[in-house]
Amino acid sequence: MEVVGEELFICDTGNDRLQVFSLAGEHRRSITGEWKRPQALCFVMGRLYLVEEADGVEDEEGNFINPLLGRRIFVLSLQGDTLQVYTHPVVPAQSDRLAFWDICYFDGKLLASVRNDRSEFVGVLALGGC
Repeated sequence: MEVVGEELFICDTGNDRLQVFSLAGEHRRSITGEWKRPQALCFVMGRLYLVEEADGVEDEEGNFINPLLGRRIFVLSLQGDTLQVYTHPVVPAQSDRLAFWDICYFDGKLLASVRNDRSEFVGVLALGGC
């Protein structure tokens, strides 16, 4: 979740949307977009950065049904418009799939932690353009 001004933005992972509440708890709106399974949010310079949760669902041949889930970070306006999408640059072998896990803004840099499909920490990726 992320507080922005007088509003609280919450990831509603199971319903593929963001829920927006007043600080008093009143539901204001729901935001949907191209993303699926929102997992983490970060607010920086008037923009929301949304991390998708990885989805390990495979087809009969062992290929991921949606291999982009967990590999994208969406840059959104406060109204939910997609302004930019960062995609993790590495597409590893199925057995060692990498995914964004969390995101934060620190010391003038937007940082995203990366984990493998066993939820082991792999490293941090610094994103530009914020």
